[in-house]
Amino acid sequence: MDEELRLQVVKQYTQLNLKYEKELQEIVLIAAKVCKAPMSSITILDKDTQWLKVKRGLEVDQTPREVSFVHIRLNVKAYW
Repeated sequence: MDEELRLQVVKQYTQLNLKYEKELQEIVLIAAKVCKAPMSSITILDKDTQWLKVKRGLEVDQTPREVSFVHIRLNVKAYW
């Protein structure tokens, strides 16, 4: 995906309030239960920051982009 286009879309989402926050919280809870994980989240990755928009078992609201799983995945050109 074109990074500039992706960042434009991210900017639109970060400027909106989460209209479906209750439903997203339920998805995060289900994901944690299905994966038997103590934490789960829905994140948005902008140019410099990973924003944890909906989360369970995490205290932070943001992290540097470089430490996010999404950043790592976006930089992988192919699977093994």
